[in-house]
Order: sequence, then C-alpha cells, then structure tokens
Amino acid sequence: RKLFAAWPVECEKVMEECYGEVFSSPTAKQMKALEQATQLFILEAGDLFLFNGQMPHTALCLPGELNVTSYEGFQSLHPDHIAQFLSVADHFRGPWQRVGQEWKDELQ
Repeated sequence: RKLFAAWPVECEKVMEECYGEVFSSPTAKQMKALEQATQLFILEAGDLFLFNGQMPHTALCLPGELNVTSYEGFQSLHPDHIAQFLSVADHFRGPWQRVGQEWKDELQ
C-alpha cells in the first residue's frame, strides 16, 4: 500500500518548504503540507494510476507488505504541453534547477 499526494503547480509554499524531502514518518511540517494536497489517496496492490508529473507530488510506502512501484514519464510534444513544462521548469530548486535550465535551453 502506498499513500500518494499531489499539489497544484502553483503551490509554491509547499515546494519551498519541502522540496526534495522524503516524507517517511512525516514531520509536523510535512503533515501540514499533506493537509494542503489537492489529491490524496491510497494505492492498493494492482492499482494503476496516471497523473501529471509536473505537479509537485510524493508517495509514501505504508507499513506492511513489500511495496514495488514502476514509474514512467512521458512528455507530449504538443506546443501547449511544452510551454507548461518549461513554465514548471522555472520553479525547479536545488540540483534540479540546473537540469531545468538545460531542458529549457534545449527546447527553446
């Protein structure tokens, strides 16, 4: 079982306060961030889910059985999707900030 949470792209406060953190035994700050999530659900064995990976998100393994998740990313080449992707890349922090800039340089 896995708890999945996602926030809207515009949720900058959560990104600034929790970027790159692992929500394992969530802290008080992380619990407050989870309360602000716009999607929050439990995934069971065999569940399949799709979401916009450009949204800030996290997944927590819940205690119990072995948990394995496969993750595949896809970026459509539609101009509107590329524009959204480049807009989101402006908000990358930490080591991903350089990666975001490289992607922007390559796609523009």
